Amino acid sequence: MDVLIVLVFISLVLVVGGLIFLFRTLKEGDSEHADRLSLLPLAKDDLAEGDNLNSQSKPKENS
Repeated sequence: MDVLIVLVFISLVLVVGGLIFLFRTLKEGDSEHADRLSLLPLAKDDLAEGDNLNSQSKPKENS
C-alpha cells in the first residue's frame, strides 16, 4: 500500500512538471519559431522556380 502512495505522488509530480513545461513553451512561442525556420527554405525555392517559369513563358521580341 505504501508503494501505491509513492507511485501516485511521482505521477502527480511528472504531470505537474509536464504542464509547467508545456505552458512555458507555449508562452515563449518556441514551436512557432521552429516551424517558420523549417519552412523558410521551401519558400525561397518556390520563388526561384516561379521566376524561372515567368521568364521562360514570355515570348521573345524580334528586333
